[in-house]
Amino acid sequence: MNKPTYLSLLIATALSSAAIAQDQAGYVIQTESGFDIMPGFDFKLKHDDNVSNDGVNEQGSTIAVFSPFVAARLLDGVNEYNLQAGVSKGNYFSSSQDNFLDAYASGDAKWEFSDSHRVFVEAEFVDGHEERGTGVFDAGGSAQAEPAEFRTLDVNGYFEFGARSTPARIRLGGGYTQKDYQNLENVTQFREFNKTNAQAAFYYDTGAFTSLVAQVTRDDIRYDRIDPVGGDRDNIDTRYLVGMDWQATALTSGEFRIGYQKKSFDSASREDFSGISWQAAVNWQPLSYSTVTLETGRRARDPDLRGDVIKESRHGLGWSHDWSQDMQTNLTVGHVRSDYQGYDQEDKFWRYEAKASYRISYLWKLEGGVQISDRSSTDARFEYDKSVVYLGVGMNL
Repeated sequence: MNKPTYLSLLIATALSSAAIAQDQAGYVIQTESGFDIMPGFDFKLKHDDNVSNDGVNEQGSTIAVFSPFVAARLLDGVNEYNLQAGVSKGNYFSSSQDNFLDAYASGDAKWEFSDSHRVFVEAEFVDGHEERGTGVFDAGGSAQAEPAEFRTLDVNGYFEFGARSTPARIRLGGGYTQKDYQNLENVTQFREFNKTNAQAAFYYDTGAFTSLVAQVTRDDIRYDRIDPVGGDRDNIDTRYLVGMDWQATALTSGEFRIGYQKKSFDSASREDFSGISWQAAVNWQPLSYSTVTLETGRRARDPDLRGDVIKESRHGLGWSHDWSQDMQTNLTVGHVRSDYQGYDQEDKFWRYEAKASYRISYLWKLEGGVQISDRSSTDARFEYDKSVVYLGVGMNL
């Protein structure tokens, strides 16, 4: 079961902080080189009542997580450059085997060479971990000696041709992803992989802030070692999608894609997949200080542990509301249904979160919340529930 890691949330926090800093000049350290530097940190004290994500041997622990980060931005005319980096140190009071030190660094650049030619490039490196009982050790958290540690490298980009004043544009892109594990090699060595991606998309503006889209993506996924139990997992994943992007009014914006996905395995012992795939996201802002977000999607993905393919349907609903200039609340609910192909299992995963933040001064912000997760399965070994309650303080210089 894939789920957001604390590090992924930390990256989102850094990006959000960078955006806030850009809007509020007092949060920015301006340099002679033109870069605006935005450092800060986040400290959270959490209590997790099921640190190993286990349905039988539940163990709770209080956790202190300290996360310094820095973001930088350079605006050079129509061109833009962004950098982010940070670390996250977690100490478990009752379960020291779960202690972690994660790090990440990322950057992106946008170049507008002319009215008709533009390029976007992004890269990200993550040195992170998977909580016990998740990822390649799904449902095995109690027997797992320590969290699985990994490193990922992602590089992506595209070239777009077509003036924004004309209705038609073409986008050609590609990317590379590599994931390597750093420990527990007896299991993790068979889940290390690299992926090359190629994609092409055609956009046609119909007016009224709406664009029709047709796109093709192709992922070539290669695993470093053949699993002696499961066999060769190398495959090619192709998706053909059509849809639209729109901003119908100042209140509503979104995107929608639907089409056909095919996964073809090199090994004849694995069952290929083909079927409908879609993705959609809608933002509704009835008030300038209140936003409702709806997301849904369906696609087949490589499993972390068992089976040939996981057919995954995701749905999420969120509400963000600014009660004042200093106080904000967020409510989210998410549901994931996973149907395993090549293994007799079906999972349903629910996640709820409520959080509130309050800016107590020019630099300091308080935050608190609760996260509730519930997983059910046709195989009782994979069922569990957990609750995480946290309080935090953050500073953006």
